[in-house]
Amino acid sequence: MVSLMTRASLTISSETTFLNNPEYLPPENDKLYYYSYALPMDRVRAECYWKQWGAVMIWLPCLKNQKDIMTNPATTRDMLSRVMQADMLVWPLFCNPAEVMKTWKFRKEFGVADAEVQFTPYWENSRIVSDKQDVAAGYYRNGNKYLVLVSNLNRTAVETVISFKGIKADSVKNVETGSKIELNNNSVKLNIPRNDYIALGINY
Repeated sequence: MVSLMTRASLTISSETTFLNNPEYLPPENDKLYYYSYALPMDRVRAECYWKQWGAVMIWLPCLKNQKDIMTNPATTRDMLSRVMQADMLVWPLFCNPAEVMKTWKFRKEFGVADAEVQFTPYWENSRIVSDKQDVAAGYYRNGNKYLVLVSNLNRTAVETVISFKGIKADSVKNVETGSKIELNNNSVKLNIPRNDYIALGINY
């Protein structure tokens, strides 16, 4: 993987498309989870994954006109749970920048820009799997180290078992908090809030 600093970048602004199409607007009582309505995963897969364009995509959050929910951490994590599944970068504008910077920190610590790192999107992943529907897991791999992004795309919280198939997981941790997660039969149990994510570090 070429350094993130040297790869070409494209920008995506979803504001015009989504705000003018009622199909993608959330109900008034659920606006906090705007992206779970406005950004369906088939669109992320079709339009936002950089390999088919040859350049890294940069997501520009689209809530500058919705200040009542713009900087709420839950809204930003809803967004991140989706765009990170396409290996996208995020400009920390019109969102909660602290939540975006958390992702910068654990991505840098893992070294996602190193030449030998490979990213596998959730739709190609058969090695790190959930027992629940609409729980997506994409991952970065560097040798025997993995950075796994587990996204709960459901509009309810879930308890899920994530199994590692063909991977010898010696240790697993939540890379945001640094806390270790108990391994049981080469799998872990996670409780993920609605439209949120947990980033796992395996063997590092």
